[in-house]
Amino acid sequence: MFRNIDILTNSATTFTGSNNVFFVVNNTGSTFTYTAPNATPETAANDTWDLWVGSTKVFNDQAAATATVAPTDFELLW
Repeated sequence: MFRNIDILTNSATTFTGSNNVFFVVNNTGSTFTYTAPNATPETAANDTWDLWVGSTKVFNDQAAATATVAPTDFELLW
């Protein structure tokens, strides 16, 4: 399970075993298009993020807690 601690929301799916995590952060100033792990084109609005586990999108267009924090200051904890 993944959790967005900014809005206190858990992912709908609990994952088991070994999985790839694909994290997209958009701080470009406009919409960003990327190729998702399921090989489809996806977009992320400015100052949002998407999180995928395997080919499942867990979070979509989640708002940045603050647009002034650089992506290099981001942490994943487990």
